[in-house]
Order: sequence, then structure tokens, then C-alpha cells
Amino acid sequence: GDVDISVSTEYPIVTEACKKANISVIGCIDKYQTTYLVGQKDRGIENISDLKGKKIGLTRGGIGEFYLGRFLNLHDISLQDVTLIDIKLPQLMSALTNGSIDAAMVWNIDVDELGGNVVIWPAQNNQAAYGVMAGRNDWIYSHPEAINRFLKSIDQAEDYSINHPAVAKAKIKKRTNHDD
Repeated sequence: GDVDISVSTEYPIVTEACKKANISVIGCIDKYQTTYLVGQKDRGIENISDLKGKKIGLTRGGIGEFYLGRFLNLHDISLQDVTLIDIKLPQLMSALTNGSIDAAMVWNIDVDELGGNVVIWPAQNNQAAYGVMAGRNDWIYSHPEAINRFLKSIDQAEDYSINHPAVAKAKIKKRTNHDD
């Protein structure tokens, strides 16, 4: 009840819907395949089979955990064959580079940042993930005009960013205080 609309992957929404939560998807804003399993070569990881007995960092309870389980299963490794270390997304890369974990589930990796000491596997196995907007059903049903205006504004923002990419990027940088 703290927010009216949230953005996440579809995974937590499906998880909550299975619990019969009072939540629905309003719209989809992204489709991506950018989840990777990265292993450190100097920690003895060269092949997928080398993951057995290793510490793998990820944010527990999210879509990364689902993808890791599926990835390992497709390679005849069980989640019980590895040690899962719950690490929040902003700390994953530093945990990987400082050696406190052997491998990590990451998104949109910068390979140059990792150097040549890593192996990288696409973890989604060609299964797309979706960024979705969701809200509580009671709020959605009681605010149909707000939902329609919101979705229209998202559509207009998409059109603007496609037709004016440099200006849109500059506005986002300024708004979010990012230099890159």
C-alpha cells in the first residue's frame, strides 16, 4: 500500500498472483535477455560443471534465482550442489571481484570491468523476461482514468525517445544525475 504503481520483472508479480494477492499487471515496458552467470577463472571455474561446490551470489527471491535454478538444472546441476549467497544487486560485482563469491548472477554486465579472469554464460536460455508495471487491483479498478493517462504518457515518452534519442538521453541523465 506504499505506492500505487510499481515497476518490476514479471517474476514477483506471478509469485504474488499464485498466492492470490490483490495485484495485477497494468502494462509491459520491457522485454529483455540480459541475465548472465559470471564465474571467476581464478576460483576454479572454467566450465559449467565447475560450479558444483561453489558460492554463487545473487539477490534471493527474484527472477535471477529462478534463472539460476533453471540454468543449473539444464546442465545436470542442482541448487543443492552450490551455495547461494544473498547479495543485493549493487554489491554483486564487488563481491565477485573481491573473491567473497566464486560466481554471480548479474544483469547488463560490462565485460571490460571484469577483465579476462571470467567466464560468462547467458543464464536465461532464450527465455525472455519482462519489465512490467503493476498495481493493487482495488486501486486499479478505482482509478481507470489515471491508469489510462499513465499508459498514454508512457506511450508518448516512448515515441519521443525514439524520435529524439539525444534529447531524451540528456533529459534522463539530468533527471537521474548520471554522467554515463
